[in-house]
Amino acid sequence: MVTPHKVFLVSYDDTGEVLEYQPDTGAFAILSRRELERRGLRATFGGYMREGKHVLGIFASPGGPVLFHDDARVLGRHGQVTATLPAHEPGHKRVFTLFEHDAPVFAFEYENRLGVGANPYDNDPEDIDVAASIATNIPHKAFFKLYTKDWVSPPDAPNVSVTRP
Repeated sequence: MVTPHKVFLVSYDDTGEVLEYQPDTGAFAILSRRELERRGLRATFGGYMREGKHVLGIFASPGGPVLFHDDARVLGRHGQVTATLPAHEPGHKRVFTLFEHDAPVFAFEYENRLGVGANPYDNDPEDIDVAASIATNIPHKAFFKLYTKDWVSPPDAPNVSVTRP
């Protein structure tokens, strides 16, 4: 699959932060949302979270969701990829693990995200934690349909992948 040079993802838990991600290599940089707007770029449909120098996320592509952890990337196919995220135990980090054909692809360890109930929109862990959102929704075909979108769309189209070389 031909991929764009870069995609831009808004942070799931820090809306002022944007990830500039290169799908072909997995290279990434953290930008401010202000920088994205200054450069006239639009965010790609998806999201990410950061733990120190490591990132975990998902973005839409014509072939379906691309799930990634740092430079490890998987094009998700319904029934071929699964994820686990055991319940949080106080005092321990959480570990999200992605599997393809029942074999582990990557694991992402992170501190539990706080904020459920902090406002009327954050009522479940999936509302504030991209790993929880992926793990909860990956069994459903609708999840894969949602993350199947064209790479480039008109600049006025909301929630689409737009890239600039």
